Amino acid sequence: MKKSQILWLIFVSAIWGASHTLVRIAVAEWGSALTTYFRISIAAITLVLLVKWMKKSLALKENFKDLLIIGFINASFPIFLFAYAARTLPASYLVILNATTPIFNATFSSIFLKDPFTKRKVLGILLGIAGIILLEERGTILHIDLVNSIAMGCALMASACYGIAAVYLKSSPRKIDPTVLTAGSNIVGSFFLLPFAIQGDWHWSWNASLPSIMVLGVFGSGLAFVIYYRLINEIGAFKASLTTFIMPVFGLFWGWLFLNEKANFPMMIGVVMIISATSLFLKREPVLK
Repeated sequence: MKKSQILWLIFVSAIWGASHTLVRIAVAEWGSALTTYFRISIAAITLVLLVKWMKKSLALKENFKDLLIIGFINASFPIFLFAYAARTLPASYLVILNATTPIFNATFSSIFLKDPFTKRKVLGILLGIAGIILLEERGTILHIDLVNSIAMGCALMASACYGIAAVYLKSSPRKIDPTVLTAGSNIVGSFFLLPFAIQGDWHWSWNASLPSIMVLGVFGSGLAFVIYYRLINEIGAFKASLTTFIMPVFGLFWGWLFLNEKANFPMMIGVVMIISATSLFLKREPVLK
C-alpha cells in the first residue's frame, strides 16, 4: 500500500470512529429513525452538490440497480441498525462491534470471490478478534440483558452488511465513480427511511444534536464513503475494510472526550492488539497452504 492510501485509511477511521459518539448524542434527542434519515439526507445533499461541482452525472437510471442495493445494505439499513443499538449501548461498544466488519468481509470474500486465506490474514483476524474481546471485557456493562443482547445483534448485523456491500462492489462489473455512487446510494437510502422518519418524533430542540447530525451527514455518510469506495477500487475490499480495525482507537478517544466514557489498561492493550492486527494486512504475504 502507498503512504497516501494508509493516510486515507486513518482519516476515514477517525471520522467513522467519531460517528458512534455523534450518533449517541443525536439519538438521545431525535431517536433512531430521524437521526438516520437526517444523516443520510444531509449526506445526499452534500454529495449531489459535489457531483454537480465536479460536473459529473448521477446517471440514476443507468446505475439504479447498484444504487438500490448499496443504498440499502451500505447506507440506510446498517446505519439505522447502529442508531437503534446506540439507544442502549455505549459508543465504545458500538465502535468495537463495528470492528468486526473485516472478519465478515474476509468470510464473504472467501465464499463469493474465492479470495484465499493467507497465514498473515488469518493471524491478523485472530489477533483482531482477541483485541475486540479484550475491549469488550472492560466491564462497562456488568449484566447483559435481552435489550443489550438485541442491540449487540443489530450492531453485528450492520457490520455484516458493510462486509457484504464491500464484496458486492468489488465483484460488480460496473465501476461507478465513488462520488456518484455515494451520492446516489444516499439518495436511495433516504427514500428507504422516509416512511419511518415520518412516524418519528419531530418535536426536538436545537442543541448538540444539530452539529452532531451535520458532521455525521457531511463527513460520516458523505465524504468518508467517497474516500472508502475509492480505496476499495485501489486496494481491494478487504484492505479497505481495515478502517474498522483502526476505528476503535479513535472511537475510544472520542467517547472519552465527548461522553466521558472511561478507558482502562486492558482496553489500551486491546487497542494495541487491533493496531497490530491491522499492520499484518499492509504487506504482501504468501498464500496459506
